[in-house]
Amino acid sequence: MDGGRLPEQFSKPVYKLLKALSLGDVNLLGSNDDPRIMYSADYDMLETPIFRKSSVKQFQALVKRAGKVGTITDIKCGEVPEWNLLTTKIYSREKELKHLQDLWQKKIITDAEVREAQKLLQPNLTKPELYKARKALRFGVMRWTPTQVAHGYMKFRDHTFYLEEAMKSKGITKVDVVAWVKEKYVEVSNILLWTHRGKPYANVKHVINSLKEDLVIFAYDGNFMKVAKRLYSLAKLTGRDRESLERILNSHLGAVYLVVSDLKLLQEFPDAITPARKRQQLDSLRDQMSKLYFPEFHEAKNPNTLLPKLEEVLQEEVKKELEKANLYPIPKMYKD
Repeated sequence: MDGGRLPEQFSKPVYKLLKALSLGDVNLLGSNDDPRIMYSADYDMLETPIFRKSSVKQFQALVKRAGKVGTITDIKCGEVPEWNLLTTKIYSREKELKHLQDLWQKKIITDAEVREAQKLLQPNLTKPELYKARKALRFGVMRWTPTQVAHGYMKFRDHTFYLEEAMKSKGITKVDVVAWVKEKYVEVSNILLWTHRGKPYANVKHVINSLKEDLVIFAYDGNFMKVAKRLYSLAKLTGRDRESLERILNSHLGAVYLVVSDLKLLQEFPDAITPARKRQQLDSLRDQMSKLYFPEFHEAKNPNTLLPKLEEVLQEEVKKELEKANLYPIPKMYKD
């Protein structure tokens, strides 16, 4: 497991869930695999399997298992890079509008997508605006349903794509699931980077750049807890600022973050949530909220109504802590 947690370090329900979404050994990433971090909301995994003749059937089996242990909320697999906008370092509105027109003429994108893209492609874009637009205008990213995965092909923008060619494209494969485990709903994801002769088919450099772009977007949107978590992921690679970020993530703000994450998950995926279990989880959240550092949240008759205030307090306080640690504004080394 590449130095990660061993099977015996998981509860049986959690290990069963993670194993269902894995092709091989469970390989966790992020805070749930980091003994230095006390608070973690979801489970993120990464595998780098060799692509073999049997890989398509193995992936189909993984998706089938995932559907049995939870609700599949997203399946990304494959990408057509030529259909994405804003792929160059230097922004040229003229070139992007020409590319957009070309995609429309070939009937790859819809009239509504053209109108939305035109709104985003302003004459001048700040870095956050550019990065947000780049994410929104990735028309080549393929999303599959479990049924399409089972069939092994899908129609995407009037083109037929087979699962094998999607798995071997420049895009990552990622499965997201929401499942009930240990008396609460959790989100689990597994990224699969299929490899050939030791090298991934997917554009891994794009994945790393995406982390840095996310950092800028989160700061722009005022989501400072996400800024802290992304900074920590990058700090683990360099060894710098780890202690400062661990202090923030393990403070009383980490407990607030857990409550906010649980409440947002219940709101974001209503189709994956049963009313009875939702009531059960909201009831148990009252116990967590009674122990939060901020007394205004101790009497939570309806935790849902407090989510906006919880989010506001969380982001304001994390921003203050990042400023004290000289990590906001974001240091140049984390953005370049």
